[in-house]
Amino acid sequence: MKYCIAKVFIASRPVGQLEVRRSQFHNFIRLQDETKSDISSFARSSLDGLNLTHILTQATKYIAENAQGVFLWVKLVGEELLAYHEEGYSEEEIFEFLKRLPTELEDLYRHMFEKMGRKKSDLRDGIKMLQFVLFGRRPLIVDELLHTLAIPDNPNTKYTPFDDSFQKLIPFEQRIISCGGNFLEIKTYLGNGTVQVMHQTVREFFLNPNGGVANSKFQIWLPSGCERPMYYFPVY
Repeated sequence: MKYCIAKVFIASRPVGQLEVRRSQFHNFIRLQDETKSDISSFARSSLDGLNLTHILTQATKYIAENAQGVFLWVKLVGEELLAYHEEGYSEEEIFEFLKRLPTELEDLYRHMFEKMGRKKSDLRDGIKMLQFVLFGRRPLIVDELLHTLAIPDNPNTKYTPFDDSFQKLIPFEQRIISCGGNFLEIKTYLGNGTVQVMHQTVREFFLNPNGGVANSKFQIWLPSGCERPMYYFPVY
């Protein structure tokens, strides 16, 4: 009698049902255990620009232990700490701020999103950029996206794109990063800088009809004849 041996490989995010049955598996690999040293090295490099002398080891260890193998989380946390450091806080305050940051990626996105609303002008430009990046038929290059920021919100406003008065309204490239809430990045494609969301999970975060964005002041509406939702920020 011949026997057939079947080998099954299952890949999954951490799920409670799998965790309780882990003892039934012949082999079990948890990704964050395999990448912990790389995460630690990446965390250390992310903190280099902060010139920390007293809490560098402590902060690196904290980030590595809470990253859950997600390099993107480490990158975003590093950027949050850099912005906090630039405001002149002490090392102890920086470490306390680090411990207050969400350890789940989607919760960190929500934290970043809420920061976008602190200045109305930044929120206005950030939302306009996200509209074009999320719903554009093709990726926009940097100059195209910057031109959209100069276009008046009032559809009845008359303007000529080549007039000096319009050209003076076009912001600089730094505006994309400063108002994009760290959700946008510039990638070089065919010799041009192309603006895109930094990760697929960012797109999912904004387009989830039941997520935190849909239930915020960054509202979703579906225009007549449109297959996809659009976003807007009501200004009162």
